[in-house]
Amino acid sequence: MLATETVSFRLSKELKDLAKKYGLNVSKIAKEKVEEELEKLQKEERKKMLEKAADVLEDVTKQDIVTAVRKSREAR
Repeated sequence: MLATETVSFRLSKELKDLAKKYGLNVSKIAKEKVEEELEKLQKEERKKMLEKAADVLEDVTKQDIVTAVRKSREAR
């Protein structure tokens, strides 16, 4: 089982009362929103990494790959 930690935050009394009135599970909503935001940030990070890799690989020619494969085979 994953370890968990407690995180607390404050809501105005008005928001707390409205959430209670409508039966909102504030804890569940907060958890889902944090998960969504983290997924978004991780996706952006992966995109930046892929763009950086594409920039590096942009200068690699087909001949460079063929040469590297041949050298690797010869080294065996």
